[in-house]
Amino acid sequence: MGLDTVEFVLEAEQRFGLEIPDEDAAAIETVGQFSRYIHDRLVCRDAAASADESAVFERVCDQLEQQFRIDRRQVCRDSRFVKDLGLD
Repeated sequence: MGLDTVEFVLEAEQRFGLEIPDEDAAAIETVGQFSRYIHDRLVCRDAAASADESAVFERVCDQLEQQFRIDRRQVCRDSRFVKDLGLD
């Protein structure tokens, strides 16, 4: 996991109020996998999802745009963090 990816995960942990183990983060390759992971963790923690998964996906896209200035039009659920979005 490169520095960009580590910074992204740390920011997501703060944004969503979760801790993401390094092993879990290293196994996630796409934006869709990441938003589903976050959503599932929120459901487990809160026993009910306060937001649906698509709302989590939108917040993840917002984070990518704000943190790395990635054009939202480049981001879809199958976008890979390293290969498609250029995070290291």
